[in-house]
Formats: sequence, C-alpha cells, structure tokens
Amino acid sequence: NTATDPEQGAAVEQLGSARSEGAVGFVVPWATVEVFDDEKRPVPPGRDGNIRISTLGNAPYFTPGMTTVENPGPFFPGDYGRLTTEGLLVIAGRSTEVINIGGNKISPDRFESILMQVEGVRDAAVFTVDIKSALPQVWAAIVADPGLSVAEVMKQCFAQPMIGTPQVIRIVPEIPRNAAGKILRDKLRADLTKT
Repeated sequence: NTATDPEQGAAVEQLGSARSEGAVGFVVPWATVEVFDDEKRPVPPGRDGNIRISTLGNAPYFTPGMTTVENPGPFFPGDYGRLTTEGLLVIAGRSTEVINIGGNKISPDRFESILMQVEGVRDAAVFTVDIKSALPQVWAAIVADPGLSVAEVMKQCFAQPMIGTPQVIRIVPEIPRNAAGKILRDKLRADLTKT
C-alpha cells in the first residue's frame, strides 16, 4: 500500500537513488506501516527491522465455522526494511533471508551486488547455513568465468564496510531461479550442503 505525491512528480523520480536500496513508494494515508526489532520493539525512522502493516482493507484469516468478521489488526508480512521520516518504505528483503554479520543485518541482494562487481563473476547468490552455533555461516555460490580468483572475490568483499567475506564460496554451473527470476536459496542451500 504505497503511493506517490503528485506534487513531487512521477513515482520513479521521487524514489531517486533509493530505488537501488529497495524503495517501493510512500505509505498511503489509509495504511499504517511500522518497523520493529526482533524483540518486537518499535525502531525509529531510518532503521531497518521487521515491517508491520495494518490497513482498512485487511481481510481476516478464515477459520471453519466463522460467524463474524473482525478486523485482524496489524500483521508482519515477512519483509525486512525501513521507513524514512518522509514516509518512504524501503524493503531490504525477506526477514527469513536477511544475513546477520556480527549484529549487522544485511540483505543478501546487497551482498550479491558486491560479488557481481568482481571481474569474472557472472551470477551470484548468498545464503546462510546453520552450523549449530550462535550465528549461521554466510555462504556464496557464484557462476564464474574460467580462471576466476576466489581470493580476489574474498578481497573485494572484505573491503566493503560491514560486509566481510563469506565463510564458504562455491563455484556452481548456475544459480537456481524460479520463473520470475527469484533465487531459490533453499534449493541452493540443500544442494550445496549435502554430505
């Protein structure tokens, strides 16, 4: 439920450089969007967290035998991002896909865009692998030109603030994607962690 301000021009013009960070639009007056941390405490504008939404058009969950319809109240759609002071909603990714690196939560898309800047990397996917420790390991799967230096990939990742390097980098023939082009991270994780 986002809209544009007609006084500021077209949607793309309003989003500007924030488009590359996941800006999707401005929250419409009949919707409420709030951002919460993992303990469900509200966070101030500009800080990333779990997005909660409520609108006038929210449909209630159906349960067999329902005799009345009640407003279901706010819900968490599973998106991770932030709300600016101007009311711009920026989606960083799905809450289940966000990568925690030393307490910094980063969208895998951001990590992948850094990998794609390395000469010889043709496609990339980043995901986490649970190794039964405090934080999961960060893995990267890359489709690479012959002769690509994995050391160069790690060097460029390490040079980025708050990113660091993946603990594991695997060269793969292709990144699995669905019909819409979305990376199938669960499939990739399952395929690459088989023992």
